[in-house]
Amino acid sequence: MRFHHSKAAISLLATAITISLLTSSPILLAAEGTPVPKAPVALTPPMGWDSWYHYRCTITEQIVEDNADAIAGSGLRNVGYQYVILDDCWQGGRDPKGALISDPKRFPHGIKALADFVHGYGLKFGLYSSLGEKTCAGNIGSQDFEQLDANTFAGWGVDYVKYDNCAYTKPGDEIQRRVEAMSRSLHNTGRPIVFSISAGVFQPWQAAAAHLNRTGADIQDNWPVMLNRFDHNATFAKFAHPGFWNDPDVLDMNGAMTATEYRTYFSLWAISAAPLILGNDVVNMAWQNAAIVSNTDVIGVDQDPSGIQGYKVKEQLPGLQVWARPLADHSWAVVLLNRTTSAAPMQVYWKDLSLNKPQAIVRDLWLQTGVGVFQEKYSTSVDAHGVVFIRVY
Repeated sequence: MRFHHSKAAISLLATAITISLLTSSPILLAAEGTPVPKAPVALTPPMGWDSWYHYRCTITEQIVEDNADAIAGSGLRNVGYQYVILDDCWQGGRDPKGALISDPKRFPHGIKALADFVHGYGLKFGLYSSLGEKTCAGNIGSQDFEQLDANTFAGWGVDYVKYDNCAYTKPGDEIQRRVEAMSRSLHNTGRPIVFSISAGVFQPWQAAAAHLNRTGADIQDNWPVMLNRFDHNATFAKFAHPGFWNDPDVLDMNGAMTATEYRTYFSLWAISAAPLILGNDVVNMAWQNAAIVSNTDVIGVDQDPSGIQGYKVKEQLPGLQVWARPLADHSWAVVLLNRTTSAAPMQVYWKDLSLNKPQAIVRDLWLQTGVGVFQEKYSTSVDAHGVVFIRVY
């Protein structure tokens, strides 16, 4: 096992915060109506890192190792980030028996060795595939090889499979059958593997087949797209529960937004019970962003075991919104969201949270401190493109 440390990069992050090949024949698609079993994993939203949004097809074995090293050494692992997900462009084709192999130039030691490296840090390893013959980047997909590929992933020690759909042009019911085939195949391996799908427009069957479902197109590192993905994801809130999470996509924090906007981004994902998957270069992560994504008060809301996704309580004025979710300890998480370009006064009333007492204790989650006992409501000023994130007891 090959361990190394990016000491300079980890030191920077640490200033801001204290992740045998089994063979068989391809699976035949199961008959419609057959129940789709799932491993009892992802009982809270997964947290980790994905390679696609920063590295795309420049990804290499060394880059994955460096980011795993940074997650472990910086403190991100200690606050819950555990999945290191190798996205598209790792594939090198299939061997004579049909089993997947990795690109020998960019992954010279193979995927199992890389998974072992990640596991050596106490992290978990994720891998990408797609339901068609090709992936989104044109590499080999899993169509007609679902069980063989699932067995291969399990043999490599994969803990998380991201399953995409770009090149498959058949009707939606065929997409469903393909997704369910991989879900069954992963379950058949006996290994507890998180199954995350990105297979098109959300359908209720996806909640039964997977642990995570992408609810929209790929995110982008900009304010309007981030808000669009958040809004669309909110329309599926009723489906979220422990073991299944709506996925508005990764935290694409590669430097195009302000610190205020990134704080809002992270808050909105937390109130949504969304997976917290970093999409940036962790090795060279700005310390301000490292501090944002390691806020344990905000992470605590995201990871609340009740699994209830937040919803919009009211629109105070156009662009001034109150979002909330009830938590397992009977407190409420509340985001006061200012989508406008000017600071504005905002408030949340206890009656809007169905609280039956006139006063409540308020904790500010970004300040990480109690701010007092308040009668009937909490009022404050919220910066442009900003949030105030509180927990109400």
